[in-house]
Amino acid sequence: MPPSIPLAYSRRSVLGRGTATTTGCGCQPTPAAVAGLAGAQALGSGQDHSLALLTDGTVRAWGNGLSGQLGNGVLGNSASPVQASGLTNTIAISTGPYAQQSLAVRSTPGTAIVSVSPLAVQFPNQLVGTTSTPQLVRLSNSSTQPLVVGAITIVGTNPGDFAQTNTCSTPVAPTGSCTISVTFTPAATGGRVATLRIVDNAGDSPQQVNLTGTGVQSHPPFNLVITFAGTGSGTIGVTATNISQPTPNHYLIPQVAVATLIPQASNSVFTGWKLDGVFVGWANPLTLTMDIDHTMEATFVPVPTFGDVPGGKTYTDAVLQLAARDIIRGCDQTATPRLYCPADLTLRAQMAALIARASGWDAEDHNNAFPDRGPIDDGLWRNIGTVAFYNVARGYTDGTYNPTGEILHVQTISFITRAMITKGYWDLQADGGGYPNVPAASGHRQDIATFVRYAGALPDSPNTGGDFVDWDRPSTRAWFARALWQALNSYWSVDRVP
Repeated sequence: MPPSIPLAYSRRSVLGRGTATTTGCGCQPTPAAVAGLAGAQALGSGQDHSLALLTDGTVRAWGNGLSGQLGNGVLGNSASPVQASGLTNTIAISTGPYAQQSLAVRSTPGTAIVSVSPLAVQFPNQLVGTTSTPQLVRLSNSSTQPLVVGAITIVGTNPGDFAQTNTCSTPVAPTGSCTISVTFTPAATGGRVATLRIVDNAGDSPQQVNLTGTGVQSHPPFNLVITFAGTGSGTIGVTATNISQPTPNHYLIPQVAVATLIPQASNSVFTGWKLDGVFVGWANPLTLTMDIDHTMEATFVPVPTFGDVPGGKTYTDAVLQLAARDIIRGCDQTATPRLYCPADLTLRAQMAALIARASGWDAEDHNNAFPDRGPIDDGLWRNIGTVAFYNVARGYTDGTYNPTGEILHVQTISFITRAMITKGYWDLQADGGGYPNVPAASGHRQDIATFVRYAGALPDSPNTGGDFVDWDRPSTRAWFARALWQALNSYWSVDRVP
């Protein structure tokens, strides 16, 4: 629910209308706006006073204050809202029907560390007055203290066009997470914007997520415009009932219908779709209900080449698909052709870069605080700080990260799984008993179960009832690429049109 202007109907100055009556009832039998008060997210009513918790974490009070219940340092009444002194980062308020006291719960900034993903949510075009498919925002607790989430509100220019529900009502345990489900119901045509605001006990509270979407009207025939991105070559085949094509890549569909889109690459790799500017994966084919106008962007890039990645290897497709998406860049980019070094072992710094690029975090900078940088370049060091911020790679108990250390096979699965969970693509699963040779003491069994649940059996270990081959041995760059591509493709190859 968006923040609102409180309405009151009662008696005396508890109404907060700026006037007080000392004789007679002084009643207000119908709702009336509380004077000078907007942006309330919670209300409380005492015997003869009222409270409002605002979206900025402050508290307003009005009415009888002779017992100090207004909290403004004055023993006296106020017919209009006054700010309670010293209250910031407030997450809850309380009073009661016969109470002459007020209670407030404040978050304690700095006791928890929270990461929010994504930091912006863009919705595809939405028919005015209809509600979109929910988009998830995940809050992850990266500290050793419980994360206490207080108020989650939607503020800004068009707060009424967006709504949220969440699973954050109870404290989030260390390394745990909760989700906020956001929907878009445009009240008018055109761009609509708002901000999701989260108050909690993290040091950077409140966190904010930008929300955007565009409201459109339904007016058949519906226009489907295909655009292209990337430097590769390809075409898009489109089919739908009674479809026509007045110009190249512009289709008219006379009534509500399902359009099927099939990409055809020419010496290129098809890397994905954007529906009205929103990435929706690389499903082939992709289906789209045409009940409003849409623009679909298709991206093709030239097939990548590496001098040491021959065709027909178990890792060939994974390496080329990841390279086409600029996730893999190679071990020697100065060579002609460049080299990948598939047999080399994956280092912890390299893992951080691959995870950050695959998750859309490559440009983020979260002030890496690890003390053991060594020879690591600026980009890799920034990526290390980012995956630590998102609780994907947490470092060691002595506070170090060991960026040039090797990654084990089982750690590869855990790092990929944690990133997929943080992005909201997967949910952590219970240990299902698969791969029994991996001991519970390793701390990786739930991550393995989650990977298998969503992406299937692990590379080179097709029998989940058997052994996870070489689980405690270092992972090669080729094996890491196979596991990462398997995870990403399991999610994005499915039709993700909202």
